[in-house]
Amino acid sequence: QFFESTSLEPNVFFKPDKRMIGRYFIFFGILPLGLILVSLYFITGQWIFWIFLLLPFILLAIYVYYRKLELRINHEVLFLKRGIIEDTWKLIYLHKVQSVELNQTPYMQQRDLVNFRIYTAAGSIMVPYITMNEAHRLRDFILYKVESSRRGWI
Repeated sequence: QFFESTSLEPNVFFKPDKRMIGRYFIFFGILPLGLILVSLYFITGQWIFWIFLLLPFILLAIYVYYRKLELRINHEVLFLKRGIIEDTWKLIYLHKVQSVELNQTPYMQQRDLVNFRIYTAAGSIMVPYITMNEAHRLRDFILYKVESSRRGWI
C-alpha cells in the first residue's frame, strides 16, 4: 500500500493492539501491588488488602495511556502522541531516522505483535504492541524514505 502510489495519504495511523492493556495491568498493577502486599505482611504481620483498591485507578491510567498512544506518519514526518494526564507530542522528520528496531517477547511472538522502536540522534521512541504486518510496512516505508531522501541530515 505504501509503494503503490507516489502520494501517501496524510496521517497514516497506527495504534497498539488491545492486548497491551492486559499485559500492562499485570506488570504495572497486579505484580507490584502483590509484592507490596507480601512485603507489608512481613513488616507489619497482617494482611493489608485495602491496597488492592488502587487496582481500578491503575487500570484506568493504563486504559487512558492506551487510548492516547498513537503513531501517525506521512511522506515527511512521523508524529507520536502519548500520555496519561498530559499529552506528550513528538515530531520526527523521516530523513533524520538512524535505525528502526522490532522486538518481540515469546508472548508477542505467539500473537504476531512487536514493539516498534525508532532511533534518532536525539534518542529513541517506542510504540508497543503493533501487529507484525503493520510494523513491517512501517519499517520498510521509513527506511525507504531515509535512503531515498536527498535532504541533509543536520
